[in-house]
Amino acid sequence: MSAVAGNTTTGSVAGLRWRMTGEGDTHAAGTCAGHMEVAGTGDYCGIASTPDGDGCWVVDRYGEVHTVGNASFHGSIPANGITLGAAIVGIATVSTNVGYWLYSAAGDVYSFGDVPSYGTLAEIGYDPTVPVVSMAAHPDARAYCLLNAEGDVFTFGDMKNHGSPRDEGIILAGRAAGIMLAVSIHKGSTPAGYNMDPDTGFDTGFDAVEGYIIVDSEGEVYTFGSAWFHGSIPSDKMLHAAPIIAVMPYESSSQDGYRMVGADGAVYCFDAPFYGAPVGVMDGSTIVAATEDPVNRDGYYLLSNSGEIFYYDINT
Repeated sequence: MSAVAGNTTTGSVAGLRWRMTGEGDTHAAGTCAGHMEVAGTGDYCGIASTPDGDGCWVVDRYGEVHTVGNASFHGSIPANGITLGAAIVGIATVSTNVGYWLYSAAGDVYSFGDVPSYGTLAEIGYDPTVPVVSMAAHPDARAYCLLNAEGDVFTFGDMKNHGSPRDEGIILAGRAAGIMLAVSIHKGSTPAGYNMDPDTGFDTGFDAVEGYIIVDSEGEVYTFGSAWFHGSIPSDKMLHAAPIIAVMPYESSSQDGYRMVGADGAVYCFDAPFYGAPVGVMDGSTIVAATEDPVNRDGYYLLSNSGEIFYYDINT
């Protein structure tokens, strides 16, 4: 197990560059490419990978941020002297910026590093009687959206709202669990320099958000805009023993898809490869968050409420 000093765990966590020895190295559902444990108070709720996939940030409900691998510390709720109005429920980041957002159950969004702030639910007059459960950000950090437990979507910055289940008269099969953006990627110039970075003058390579996918705790999938449906737990007649807690995008040169993650560590793949899962080896803890490897969205991290991090990729 790698040494932990304060809130920082040193080393590299991507693929086999951090192959832990001892407990957690081999799991019932496959071999884990990385396994470590974050030291701290517990009550962990969110994880986000660094842009190069060689580290990650872990946040707890109090807004304390723990850095792993090459992740840099850009601040936290306690370190910045911020008073929370509601518990932190997650962390989000993007591959084009250095920093992260923390977001609370009340829809407060806190920016650290060079990620911009585009607003909060309080600023648009929303009464947070229904808690926020997920956040997704545009890859070039020009916008983000929040999802509440009833499936309502709130967009900020340069992002069109493509609707929510409530707008279409749909009642969720379970509690909303996660949201995933559908963003087209291109190379080269675009009309009127829409994707031009104002600081560098270069095309960022990302278009506008064309839609999004909402997943609920029963594994049902709801698509909006031009987001593609790749299957769901009910439509594929899968069985799941624990609630779904997250959805992760998958991209390759030949196909796109997504993965869902259960609180028991199970990983369900839809047009995406399965590399492993920590089912049955977490000693009573539960998985509370997951994130994809941003380098190629092929590998993935799972985080337990006790601070264990599990990483799987094509090498496992």
